[in-house]
Order: sequence, then C-alpha cells, then structure tokens
Amino acid sequence: MVPDAFASQKDYAHLKMPVVIVAGEEDRLIDINKQSARLHGDITQSILHRIPDAGHMVHQTETIAVMAAIDEATGASSGMPQQASVARVAVVGA
Repeated sequence: MVPDAFASQKDYAHLKMPVVIVAGEEDRLIDINKQSARLHGDITQSILHRIPDAGHMVHQTETIAVMAAIDEATGASSGMPQQASVARVAVVGA
C-alpha cells in the first residue's frame, strides 16, 4: 500500500471533491504534523480536524467526530444538497 500511496501523491492537487482529514493528536504511529498536515496542504480544499486526546484509532475512539467529518464532507451538516456521485472519505490513521 505504501508504494501506491506515494505514487498517488501527485494526483492530490487535482482532487475536486470535498476532503475532510481526521487525525488524533496523540497518534504514536504517525506524526500528524508531517503526514496529516502535509496532506492537508496538498489538497487545497481539504479541512483538517485534529482530535485532542485521540490516538491512531481515531475512527474507533472518536466515532462522533469521525461521523461529523463525514457529514461535513457530504454537505449534510450545512444543509447543502448532496452530490449524486459517491463521496470518498479517508480517515488518516486508519
């Protein structure tokens, strides 16, 4: 997976869909300042949520925050109509 992720980096700037990145501040497996923040910088329309007191398994320990991020990415929280296309949501640290 890592080689594929590196190969995909060049395409990040071309993404057009909403992207919300969720990262646990206490992640001990990755450095979110290097990886999550870099990804956020590479995807100009992205939003980065740093979840305090959450680690690498943020999707399991902070389910409400992750679900809110999914709603944000799909426009559900703003009342905006959802796109007909399938939204892709990636949880950093998963």
